[in-house]
Amino acid sequence: SASSASSASSASSSSIFSTSSSASSGTTSVPRPNPRIPSPASSVAQAADDDEPARAALFALPSSSSSSSSTAVASAGSHFGDSVMPEPTIDLNHLDITTHDIDFVELDELIDKFQKDDRVKDALDKGFDMREYSKQVHIDLRQAETDSVLDYFAAADDVVALYNEIEQCDGVLKSMETILGGFQNDLGSISNEIKSLQAQSSSLSCRLKNRQSLGEKLNAFVENVAISPTMAEQLCGDEINEAYLELVNQLHRKKSYVEKHKTTNRACADVLPSFSQLCAKVSSRVRTFLLQKIQELAKPKVNMQVLQGLLLRFKVLNRFIQQHAPTIATEVRTSYIETVSTLLQRNASRYIDAMMKLVNEIASRDDLLGAEEGSLTSFFSFRPKDRSPVFAIGQRASVLQNMNAPLIVPSHVGEQKLYYEEIFRSLNLYLLDLVTSEYLFDVEFFGKVDLFTPILGKVTQLFVANLRDYLSSCFDCIGILLLIRIARGFLSMANQRQISVLRPYFESSAKLLWPRFQLVFSMHVASMNKAIAEGLSDVDTRRHTVTRRYADFASAMHVCNVTYKDGRLQKATNSLRALQEKLLLALCKSLPNEKTKIVFLINNYDHILTVMGARIAEDTDLPPSETMRRFELLKNQQVARFIDLELRGRFGALITYVSRAGDPDAPGAAGDEEQFTAVVKSFRQQWKKSLALVKQDITSKYFQNFASAASIFIAAMDTFREHYATLERIFRARYKQSPIAKDFIPATQLHYELDSLCADSKALCS
Repeated sequence: SASSASSASSASSSSIFSTSSSASSGTTSVPRPNPRIPSPASSVAQAADDDEPARAALFALPSSSSSSSSTAVASAGSHFGDSVMPEPTIDLNHLDITTHDIDFVELDELIDKFQKDDRVKDALDKGFDMREYSKQVHIDLRQAETDSVLDYFAAADDVVALYNEIEQCDGVLKSMETILGGFQNDLGSISNEIKSLQAQSSSLSCRLKNRQSLGEKLNAFVENVAISPTMAEQLCGDEINEAYLELVNQLHRKKSYVEKHKTTNRACADVLPSFSQLCAKVSSRVRTFLLQKIQELAKPKVNMQVLQGLLLRFKVLNRFIQQHAPTIATEVRTSYIETVSTLLQRNASRYIDAMMKLVNEIASRDDLLGAEEGSLTSFFSFRPKDRSPVFAIGQRASVLQNMNAPLIVPSHVGEQKLYYEEIFRSLNLYLLDLVTSEYLFDVEFFGKVDLFTPILGKVTQLFVANLRDYLSSCFDCIGILLLIRIARGFLSMANQRQISVLRPYFESSAKLLWPRFQLVFSMHVASMNKAIAEGLSDVDTRRHTVTRRYADFASAMHVCNVTYKDGRLQKATNSLRALQEKLLLALCKSLPNEKTKIVFLINNYDHILTVMGARIAEDTDLPPSETMRRFELLKNQQVARFIDLELRGRFGALITYVSRAGDPDAPGAAGDEEQFTAVVKSFRQQWKKSLALVKQDITSKYFQNFASAASIFIAAMDTFREHYATLERIFRARYKQSPIAKDFIPATQLHYELDSLCADSKALCS
């Protein structure tokens, strides 16, 4: 190309002018080196390019060669016609080695450097003459320059054509620049117009939003202060139903808005009288409607809950008159209070009267723990009364687990009699459901207005009066305890329902129940003290009547207090237990001997434990009481005393000898062998008969409870085994070789006989 030729020409000219070679300027073409194999000239030229000063020093030639160079340039210029290249001015002073001293140290460094160059080193290794090599390089460069100049002139027409085309392109580009400039100006004006239109659009949009906002506010205002003729006609003449309620709500909102803004808005102040007149007409209609519905509640055989549910659908009307016609609202509320209060009182009184006809009278003032059995007789009959429920709780405790059982309907009971605690539970459930229903209705229909006392105050007084009347002649201590538990349970249910208005009623009930319980309980305590002081009849080894009463009564008190855990009741239980202990000790003094006294105590203690244990067996959630633990200890003490007396009565000589023998493994004292011999012989003669008599006394003669008797007999036989084991140790340690050994009963034989005797007792205990 022309550019590459030009570059080559420049490079060759530079190398020609910078050297003083005497090469010929002839036109003889020199063969070009193969580009794949580097020529010596190219190697040297490359090395020279790497270090210009070294190249100048290494290939420096005499200055006389400058004329030859000038001639060659002139000769080359003759080939291009009239275009003769100007002769350059060459300064070769810096190549004159005679003008300054030569630095041989630097020259040595340059020589060493060129020796390290691969191309120079290769040329030297091949034995090239460096001058000839340099000449060849200059020839190659001259030829490259000539070729590039020829290529440039050969492409001159193309360059001119290219120049013309570039000129034409410049003209086209100038015209396009002019057109684009016009377009740019037009776009600038359009942009200004768009900005102007955008500003106008923003202004119009803001105006539209302002007008829309104003329209919405104006519409809302008109909606709040204006009533259409159709709406006014409907409010004054349409039937009162669900659709009418919506109209009333709208009237309420409009009236409230007008009253709120009447001081700040002239229009609201102007329309307020019209709203007041319309509200007065609507309130009058609402008054007539609500009073009519309330009067329907007083009709006989009307389901009150259904009518109250209907009234709740129209509670909006009552709220309306509360705010816009307070006088009418007070009239409606007063009418409702009078009507419903009278109705609820009548219904509650009828239910109480019907339930009280079912009461089963249990106890009288003479039914006391310490009273004589003969004094407790019916007035019209000489037969003892059925007093089992007086002191025993029996199935009466089931009322505590069935607090939420359905109401008792008197007509469904028939001639059956009920305990008062069952009636009291049903009455309290009736009252709780009634108060819950009425309280919720009042709060929802009338709002947070205290209507409990005006409506239900007299109703609760009926229930309190009924309880007071019953307690005035009640001597059923267990029944009173159940009433206390029932009242406490219903108070918890009322708290769960969040009906706090009933708390005064339950507090009044508690103030009636606890004093009455303490009064009746004190009568029982007084009877026990009288029995301790004066004694009772019919005392023998069997359990006493007072013990049976106490066992039932103590079990009932434990059942009533197990979850209640009232300190007053626990204190009463402890005091009564102490009195029972004293009474039994006082009664046993009338018995003839020590054994019968012990048997009496065991039988009475055992009966108390049996009754309370049976109650715990029925109710698995009932834990043992402190009373049981106390009487269990007393019984065990008396059983140990009885066993010692019984065994001493049958095997007195053996037990006395064993207790006095001292250490069984030590030698006996003087005269011990005679005593041992007498004991063994006496025992051998009657031991089986004596054991049979012991069993007969324990299991058949003294104790009424077969299971308790069996356990006592087993304990007695275990004690006897211990005594005989001690006797056997004495025998083995002292008299095994004595002649009495033939009369000694082996322990194995004794144990076999004892196991046979205890077999049926163990079976009974298991």
